[in-house]
Amino acid sequence: MVLTMILILLSGHEIMAEDVGYVYEDLNVKVEINDKREYHVTETMVVDFENEMHGIIRNIPLKSDTEKVRIKNIDVSGMPFSVSEEHENAVVRIGDPDVTVSGIQEITLEYTLTHYQDYDHEYDYAYVNVLGTDYDTEIKHFHAEVIFPFADELINYKVTSGTRGSTWNNYVNEMMADDRLMIDADETLPAKVGVTVQMRFTEGVFSSAPSYPYPYVLENSDCQIEIDKNQDLHVTQTIDYQTENRYLGISIPFISAGWDASNYRIDDFEAVGDAEVRVSGDAFRLQPEKEEGSVVVSYIIHPYYLLDQDISFVLNDPDEDTQIKHFSLTLTMPSIPELNVYLQRYDADTNTDRYQITQADNTIMLETTQPIEAAEIFKLTLPINAADYQRDSGFYPRLAASLGGLLVMIVCALRFLVYRKKSLTIPVNFYPPKGMNSAEAGYVIDLKLSDSDVTSLIFNWADRGYLKIHFIDREYSFEKIKNADSLMADYEQRLFNAMFRYSSDGFVSHAMLRAFYYDLRDAKKSIERKYTRDKSLTLKSADVMRKLFINLSLLPLLIFLLLNNYEIYRDSFNLVILCVMLVPMLLAANRMLTMYFRQKEGRNNKVYLGFGFLMGLLLIYICILITEVSLSLELLISLFSCMALLIIASGIHKNSEYRNELLVPLLGFKEFIKAAEKDRLEMLLEEDPEYYYHVLPYAQVLHVSKIWINKFKDLTVPPPTWYVGEEAWSAKDFDFIVHDIEKEIELASKARAHSSFDSSDDSGYSGGDGGFSSGGSSGGGSGGGGSRGW
Repeated sequence: MVLTMILILLSGHEIMAEDVGYVYEDLNVKVEINDKREYHVTETMVVDFENEMHGIIRNIPLKSDTEKVRIKNIDVSGMPFSVSEEHENAVVRIGDPDVTVSGIQEITLEYTLTHYQDYDHEYDYAYVNVLGTDYDTEIKHFHAEVIFPFADELINYKVTSGTRGSTWNNYVNEMMADDRLMIDADETLPAKVGVTVQMRFTEGVFSSAPSYPYPYVLENSDCQIEIDKNQDLHVTQTIDYQTENRYLGISIPFISAGWDASNYRIDDFEAVGDAEVRVSGDAFRLQPEKEEGSVVVSYIIHPYYLLDQDISFVLNDPDEDTQIKHFSLTLTMPSIPELNVYLQRYDADTNTDRYQITQADNTIMLETTQPIEAAEIFKLTLPINAADYQRDSGFYPRLAASLGGLLVMIVCALRFLVYRKKSLTIPVNFYPPKGMNSAEAGYVIDLKLSDSDVTSLIFNWADRGYLKIHFIDREYSFEKIKNADSLMADYEQRLFNAMFRYSSDGFVSHAMLRAFYYDLRDAKKSIERKYTRDKSLTLKSADVMRKLFINLSLLPLLIFLLLNNYEIYRDSFNLVILCVMLVPMLLAANRMLTMYFRQKEGRNNKVYLGFGFLMGLLLIYICILITEVSLSLELLISLFSCMALLIIASGIHKNSEYRNELLVPLLGFKEFIKAAEKDRLEMLLEEDPEYYYHVLPYAQVLHVSKIWINKFKDLTVPPPTWYVGEEAWSAKDFDFIVHDIEKEIELASKARAHSSFDSSDDSGYSGGDGGFSSGGSSGGGSGGGGSRGW
């Protein structure tokens, strides 16, 4: 509310002036307009110098909102004066620099403002500031009188008053009497308040006014535009000029001057003729070589992306102080839309009589019938039918897709030819392989070492007599029977001792296994180290190729995005910037995707890595958005190549001869477990009643434990010697203990992860239209200006 009141006060009739030491007691302005469009102005002023001052300074603008103005016959009576020109103003300094005055002084200022003929061919205009908007003091009494010729030729007029730009009349009253307009202010006019008169007459009233002497004239401007199926605009412009000043540059806008420069480029610019031509921003500039000449300019406008909305062509530069006597346009395109031609100054309606349009087949021809004057805007808008245009993707995107396909072919050759899996002859094996415990068997069989593989050693140790398992009231614990010995591998001994380090009286409860996590992790590292160098399970070159192509799996997309960008913009520097942006993002996406493909067992881990996989896809999508790539066959090929590389490269493996030696008995044993017949099992049990239990930890790591257990459901198996429980041993007890141990280890893993996380750290122009086209505003006409004391 307070802000609204302030605005109302500021826009009201009382604008308080600063105390500047003088005030106008009376100001009487008479403006006499003749048929030469000259305004003879007489300002009779009564000034009260409240402080001692030399006089006043009147600034008279030499340029209105619509045209340049010249001034002549400046004279002052009542005080001495001098005249100078500053910043497109005639500065009349009234007073003596050696003498000061005070009190009432009467001064008369006379001058004549001369104008050229206005550009409009239908009407004549007069536009004059009887009081400028830059007076820095108030005027207690104001009267103005505008005398004009041919009163019967006046069509209409408008008076505005107020601060600069006001389109209202809030301060004065006007009255028309024959050939004069009288204006009076009923109250004191505040500082900075001006009064402007605009008049519209029939054409010819100011026929005696001189024509504006343009610095140069375009006698003819012919523009030929052909829009091809690729939506490239082939432009040829022929410009015939005439100038008296060969040192004056002529600026011609590209027809795309109104477009966003980031959406297109200019190709194949050429110029021949009687001028030196150079490109400057969204225009080209002619430097004439003689007073009359002709220049032919051609260029291609290449939009980076197919346009599907209306486009506009700029056909002249309204800021250039020139006249185009004749303009013609020939536009050829796949289908002809309805043109919207804009030829006017400010917001006036376009006069369709000033041009004519003809059409033949797919060509439109536009030709002006009247000159185009300075400060006029000449442009046309045409709709685009997107169905008329189509581009192929270009050489570089096709090259990128081909490179992606080549990478896929290479990785396929590596996986299915160079590193093809060797066929092994697998004999049936009834017993676990010698010299290999269950954890090692689990690692050899699938090259993965899970927590379950290592904890299978607990049952292996029990079977070998190192511990007993107590299972009472659905609670289990482990009892140490004998110490670890040399029959165990070094890491087995450390793991066994670590397990019972947490014991109480030789017993370890299942809850104590949570403290077992780091020891378990160390054991896994020891097993992996065992199978290195001469005992490596895989061929090193295959591992290198697998990791290389997994890390390069998003390379086809990167190549496509970069080459597609170059195909569009042809900018090498932009390519470098884009590469700097994309490479880190795609590396992060690659890391997230490959982590998913390498994931370990465990439901929560899968959820976490699945989220990372989605984040990787999101990063890829963001990269595509950044480069503004549209859907194309080449993009799909590149994306397919990325996925194919990742999946196929993940399968590049080549067993070492050492692993093949280990796999033969291990696979034979696994096959036996899966296919064993009842009579064979009965015979093996007769040979060794504990046979079932010897196999159990190996069946666990070979992922066939359920099959093994089911094989014995109809057989009589003696209870294990290492089991103590309220009830007889059953397969359900084994499942319960296995899954509970896995759960305890998983809880320990989560606890360690949380703990680790918590601890981390201007030129002129010809005669105007009198301001009618813009509605007119205070201070916008000729003359006026301001006053200040000195």
